[in-house]
Amino acid sequence: MSNTLVTGIFGAVFAVIGIGLLYFSVSDYRSTSAFIAETKKAEGTVIEMIEELREGMGPNERRGYVYLPRVEFIDNGGIKQIFTSNSANSELSVGEIVEVFYREDKPEDARINSFSTLWLPPIIMALFGVIFILVGSGVAWLVTAQWRIQR
Repeated sequence: MSNTLVTGIFGAVFAVIGIGLLYFSVSDYRSTSAFIAETKKAEGTVIEMIEELREGMGPNERRGYVYLPRVEFIDNGGIKQIFTSNSANSELSVGEIVEVFYREDKPEDARINSFSTLWLPPIIMALFGVIFILVGSGVAWLVTAQWRIQR
């Protein structure tokens, strides 16, 4: 296989990965927007910071601890609800007051109203998607230009 073909495949794969990341970014954004639209708000209190060991992403990355806030709030029915956020947040501390979004039918799936919890994941995916598309497109453009010069 020629270097030009390998480079072209590399560029195409990068672009496809970028398109996939953009797709999932938009999907996550829509899901979060729909969640917020159909939820109630409540004031919650951080009652505990749960230490959780997380594995590194690669073989050379070390494991590390993250802190997941456990939050207590009173729903519209006057019932005390407790949930543990899926998003690590080292900025919160026990006793801190937070705004909570929750579904009346599933209050245990509540989320803390914070930028990093709600909006940062789709933004990061979108940025990586754009970077992958730009790299893939740039490589494809270079391969095409090189191919034209050789003809």
